[in-house]
Amino acid sequence: MKRIVAFIVGLALLPMPVHGQEADFSEACRADEQALQGVESQFAGRQKRIADQGEEIERDAPDGLKTSGTVKFENAHMALHMPSVTMKTRAFSFDTPSVTMRQRGFRWKVPQLTMETRTIGHYYTVECRRWRCKPVRKAIKTDVPVTRMVLKEASTKIPEFRMNTVSIKTDVPEVKMVRKDLYYKLPHITVADPIPETGPIEKRGRTLEADARQLGTEIEARAAELTDKLFGCHRKQLVDEREKVAASFEEGIVQLNKAIAVAKAMDADPTAFQPSDAADGETLDLVAQRDKLIVDRDAALAQLDGSITALAAANAVDVPAAAALTETS
Repeated sequence: MKRIVAFIVGLALLPMPVHGQEADFSEACRADEQALQGVESQFAGRQKRIADQGEEIERDAPDGLKTSGTVKFENAHMALHMPSVTMKTRAFSFDTPSVTMRQRGFRWKVPQLTMETRTIGHYYTVECRRWRCKPVRKAIKTDVPVTRMVLKEASTKIPEFRMNTVSIKTDVPEVKMVRKDLYYKLPHITVADPIPETGPIEKRGRTLEADARQLGTEIEARAAELTDKLFGCHRKQLVDEREKVAASFEEGIVQLNKAIAVAKAMDADPTAFQPSDAADGETLDLVAQRDKLIVDRDAALAQLDGSITALAAANAVDVPAAAALTETS
């Protein structure tokens, strides 16, 4: 057992965590993950068409131009880069408070100044009755101030806490760009002065080359877009959870500050707050409770901030541009 609910029974201990909740952020961003993983299949049809078009240009070229060497078809390739995603799970847990307010009686002692008649000395006098006289001792009295501790009682709203253990599991994406070469046929005119028959072939080759370059540019842009979207989804989940955690702690801290202020206004000691139903000698340190709550809040937010920072670092991935076309004999 970790902690007993201090605000209910007046013990100077912290609340005990109860059965909490588990937040799994990985499922919330699953569609974005699958979209990024699917970039290669999304552009697979375009890649095949470029390769097929190279074959078509070669088939359509007149045999005479090919056998004479006027037109040669060479293997061209472009280095494309496809995203590959690996999810690294990060799990952690912390306690968050849920707060309820209850009207509680409490008692405290305050000093009170009163005036009391006290004997401060003596003197002697002679008293005579008939013919007999004798000395008589007399007291010297005066009013002096005396401080007494007076018990007072009152009631106010005191926060009661239940600590809920929150377990968080989030996946930090690790995106790597994997090179994949696109191969296709590209016509090469060998003569210095092209003949009319080579014009259409050369034009189709230039168009094919431009299409391949455009494909590389689109893949680069799409991979960058989906990468940012995936990381943005995970970041939103963490930021939203951070706001909830901060708010839950803030409520408890605010209520404790109010209770401390009430105690001080009544000249009660907030570090030795004694509920009326507590056993003799059992007190509640509201200041220590508040300070501990602040420490717990900072620790919980630090874990969430660490995950957000790790996410930002993982998103600092460069999407390589498609390599320039090269040709091989």
